[in-house]
Amino acid sequence: MEKINIRTHLPTVPLPLVSEGRGEIRTERLILRPLTQDVLEDMHSMRAQPEVMAVSRRGVPDKDLAETQELINPMLPPNDATSYRWVIYEAHTGDFVGSGGVASFRETLGGWPEIGYMLKKEHWGKGYATEFLGAWLEAWWKLPRSEIETKVLASTIEENAPVGTDGVQEVSQDRVAALIEQHNISSQRVVEKCGFRRATSFNEPSAHARSKGTEITVFVYVATAPASQESRERGRIG
Repeated sequence: MEKINIRTHLPTVPLPLVSEGRGEIRTERLILRPLTQDVLEDMHSMRAQPEVMAVSRRGVPDKDLAETQELINPMLPPNDATSYRWVIYEAHTGDFVGSGGVASFRETLGGWPEIGYMLKKEHWGKGYATEFLGAWLEAWWKLPRSEIETKVLASTIEENAPVGTDGVQEVSQDRVAALIEQHNISSQRVVEKCGFRRATSFNEPSAHARSKGTEITVFVYVATAPASQESRERGRIG
């Protein structure tokens, strides 16, 4: 997959820290809270569900709390400086629903920050994924931005971006990407409802027990920042 050099704006690092007031985001039915250590058991209760992990790129459930701890450590403070991950609760019951967000800015396949999410099986089919993703994107686009040079997949750039004197393409609106396996139709529908478009696809070895040793197709979706730049100057969410 071809990558190109671009100049764009991405959320300023360090991101708003949990310790400095990264507060809740509320929707009609959900409360999004920053990912912190005290949600370990909730996270494990979801990540231990075979049905949930079967539609994840990891493919297999976490064995125990220690494994869940190891997997969420890269997203917990002090790593919140480069991650924007949230846990999701029902507003009217307080029940744990799931988690989602950008796990890390580092070494993403498409070059753009990658959004991922998962919900407990008890909350599938309620429209919560779409509600979460819409609220998360609204908060993400409002984060302060800084100029950056990076490499991204050429297929993620829609416009005929002008080229600077240094040969770097100027991309006025940044993106966020989502990587979704071909069989995960429900997640494809969720991101499409939230304005993502399919940019490209690639094959990789399957991590799923029933298809170990075979290749699976992964779709790369991208959402483009709103044309208005006004929201980027509004400071922190919370």
